[in-house]
This record gives sequence, structure tokens and C-alpha cells, in this order.
Amino acid sequence: MKHTIIWIAAFFAMAAFVPAEIAQAQTLALSPESSIWIDGTSNRSDWTVYAKDMTGEVRMGEGEMPDSLAFTVVSGQIKSDKSTIMDRKIADALKAREHANIAYRLTGATVSEDDSGMLLAQGLLTIAGVTKDIEMEVTAEQLEDGSVRYTGMTPIQFTEYGMTPPTALYGALRTGNDVTVHFDVTFVSGE
Repeated sequence: MKHTIIWIAAFFAMAAFVPAEIAQAQTLALSPESSIWIDGTSNRSDWTVYAKDMTGEVRMGEGEMPDSLAFTVVSGQIKSDKSTIMDRKIADALKAREHANIAYRLTGATVSEDDSGMLLAQGLLTIAGVTKDIEMEVTAEQLEDGSVRYTGMTPIQFTEYGMTPPTALYGALRTGNDVTVHFDVTFVSGE
């Protein structure tokens, strides 16, 4: 009992020295209204697929800057809304059976010198088991209810992540190597 009281007293003593910005840090969860979609091309027409299952959270730090941010998209739940063939081809390209998730983790962010609402974000993007450093411009918006909204896009190539661009109809339909990932994500308080 005496040791328990000492540990409790030590905990509160240490908590008193936690800097104010850490004590005020808040973790926000990804809102279900968030969206991520991928635009691509083929020799027949342009196409778009949508992330249907994703989770994530951001820990806000000092000055409304993210201390950490991570989200995960289920690879097999990226769908076209038009064609089950396209859905299968995208799942195959993403190697969804071997790599169930696509993941992003923020490693750093700075405010743009030209626009205070723009962040220059650095992070690690993992697709089909391959992780790459990426840098992108992200528009950040603090909403009145305390939630945070991030919008932006980043170009990627299938081949840089070890994937083969999807084909169909025995190669008669070929997608381009270049795609653009768009995101409009909002993180909200769970309280």
C-alpha cells in the first residue's frame, strides 16, 4: 500500500511538469464522411476508384500542427462503383490478397512560406508491401467544431510500388502507369 501511494504521488509530480502544449494535445479520429479516390487513364477512357473502408487518426500539437497522423485503407475495398471487373483488376494490381492494407504515416510537416493554410507534408506511403517517402502539399483547415480537414492530391505510379498497371480483355484494355490519389479527409473528436 505504501509503495502504491508513492507511485501515485510520483505520477502526479511528473504530470505537473508536462509542457502545456503536450497536455493540450488532442487525438482526433477519421470521420466516416472522409473520402479518398484515385484517378487514372487507359487506352479506352479515364477511370476513378474509391476507398470504401479506411481508418485513421491525427494527434494535434502546438499551433494546430499535427504531431502525428496515420491512416489505413483496406486494399480490397477500393472500388469503381461501375465495374466488378475493374474492382478485381485493381485488387490484383494492389496485391490485396498478400497486402491487405495501404498505409500512410506522417513523418513531418511544415507550414508553407507562401500560404499559411498550406502544409508541406512528408510521410511514408505503403502500397502492395512497398514503402516510399512522399512529400505533398496539403490544404489544412481548422473547423469551428474543433475538427480538422485536410485536402490534397499526390501523383504516384503503379511501377514505383512494384505493381503492374491493370489490363483486361487479353491486353486490349490497358491502364496507364500514372495515377493521382486525391483525399478530402476530416478528423473529428471522439468526445
